Parts: sequence; structure tokens; C-alpha cells
Amino acid sequence: GVGRTLSLLAFVKAWSAVKDLNNTKKLLIVDADIEAPGITWLTVGQEEPAFSFLDLLEIMQEKETMEEIIELVVDKVSDLTVKIETEKSIVEHIVLPTYRYMEQLLDMYSSPESLASSYNKKYFLAEVLSKLGEKVNAEFVLVDLRAGLSEFSSPILFDPRVKKFLVTSTSYQSVKGTEILLHQLSKGLPLNGDAKIPEIF
Repeated sequence: GVGRTLSLLAFVKAWSAVKDLNNTKKLLIVDADIEAPGITWLTVGQEEPAFSFLDLLEIMQEKETMEEIIELVVDKVSDLTVKIETEKSIVEHIVLPTYRYMEQLLDMYSSPESLASSYNKKYFLAEVLSKLGEKVNAEFVLVDLRAGLSEFSSPILFDPRVKKFLVTSTSYQSVKGTEILLHQLSKGLPLNGDAKIPEIF
């Protein structure tokens, strides 16, 4: 409730407005906030999406290699879009919603937490999202995460290659939570490590 989704949408609108709209690539916006999927709610009224973030997690749990995962999902991801109005035009960006239908939230077979429990896959989620963005020709991948150090946000939040934007309010609880988060992030790997992937926000 501190404005993470609103901040993401404000960034998308500003980014769309300053780009050369004739040549711009789309953004891939991933709604990974399973408890409050605000981006997904924006798409209500459109045709039911063919694929969701929860579907991606399930496939990542089952498949071992990046190539297998991307091959299975890439054609399904670019179906759902969100329209952003700027002063000059309306720009469409690709959305990966949290779920395809509401009941999918009650029927989860895997989670970021179960993926991260394997040492070799602890940062696999960011790598898959990055490659997916590349395959759908997105300039950036923006991920709306669950608040704080939850099992749903940690696999991306602690990946040292991912650029983070922390959004908070001035309430005591929010300020203290942000201090704890920054302290934990500062104990992680160097932010400028050798491993490089396209930026995810």
C-alpha cells in the first residue's frame, strides 16, 4: 500500500513519453505481486490471458534448462498488453499477469521460494525473465514485487545483477522495514559483479 505499482506505472508512462514512439521497443511488465496483483487487475475486462507468472513458475519447476522454458512460453507471453496514454499517442506494453483466472491463486504448484531452494537455481528467475524479455523484443523487463523480504520477492531482490527501486512511505513501519531491507541487501554480493544480464527493474 505504499505505491509500488503506481510508481511502476508512472515510470512506464514517463518512459513511453520520452522515447521516439515510432522506433521504441515495448516493455515487458511482470506482475509478481501475488498478494496484491495490481497490474493484473488493470487488465480485467480483456480476454483471459493465455499465460501467467504462476504458469511460468510451474514450468520453471519442471524444466531444467533455460532453452526448454523459453521455447515453451515465448509465444504465449506477448498476447496480453496494457495501453499507456501519452501526450502524443497510446503505447502498448506487454504484460505477464500474476494469474490467468482468480482461482489459480488458490491452486499454486510452485513458487519463487521453491525455485530458490536449489543453490544452482537461486537466481534463475531473473535469468528467465531477462531472456524472455529479450525474446519478445522488450527493451526492459519491469517486475512488480511483493513487499519486503518475502519468499515471493527474495529470488529477484537478492540477485546482485538486478537493478532495484525501493518504494516506501514515511510511516514508522515502512521506514524501519526499508532500513532492514537495505541492510540485508548491503550484505549480499557486490552489485557490480562479473555476471551480466539485461537489466530488470
